[in-house]
Amino acid sequence: MEEAAKYTGIAVANLINVLNPEVVVLGGGLMDALEDEMMPVVVESAREHAFPGSDKGIKILPSKLGDDAGITGGAVLARRETK
Repeated sequence: MEEAAKYTGIAVANLINVLNPEVVVLGGGLMDALEDEMMPVVVESAREHAFPGSDKGIKILPSKLGDDAGITGGAVLARRETK
């Protein structure tokens, strides 16, 4: 689990380096089940592997929607397209 969290952190660092987002939201079954154990390792790994200074002010958060994230995003997109 710790190794998976470290590699997830490296992936998040790559997103930060390339896209420079304000927020990175992580979800999925594994994150839902092991959020308390994984998030500190993911955040630490991301900050270690991001370019110096590029991670300033970026929030790395767990998803609040859990398994409903996909369907909620689809509903929001459908609503936007039908207006």
